[in-house]
Amino acid sequence: MIGRYIKKLRSERGMSMRALETYSGVSHGYISHVERGLRRPSIKTLQKLAKPLRVEPEELLIQAGYIDRKNGIGAMAEQLVALHPRMHGLLAKMIDLPADIVDDILDYWEFKSSRPPAEKKGEKRGVA
Repeated sequence: MIGRYIKKLRSERGMSMRALETYSGVSHGYISHVERGLRRPSIKTLQKLAKPLRVEPEELLIQAGYIDRKNGIGAMAEQLVALHPRMHGLLAKMIDLPADIVDDILDYWEFKSSRPPAEKKGEKRGVA
């Protein structure tokens, strides 16, 4: 569980939640929720926590389940495929992208999949 791992790293470094907040920009309240397993941190949050915890961001992503140690594909990849089946073919290319770009792509697909289908050429809005 990522929360226990973050708490372990923080404790090993003699760092309080307030100190981690200061160095990472992540609120101590949020850190507390993560450590207690009440919240699952985003990729961006894990990236912010990595440097002050003196650990590679990838290690936190692995511990959180975003990346699979064996092949690099984890929960984020499954989410992308679930949003749109054609995303599966793009995953191999996306694995090497920075996490914030992958987040933007995921946000776009969530937005796109929640919109009604595009109107056909020549159809007018509000007319059946």
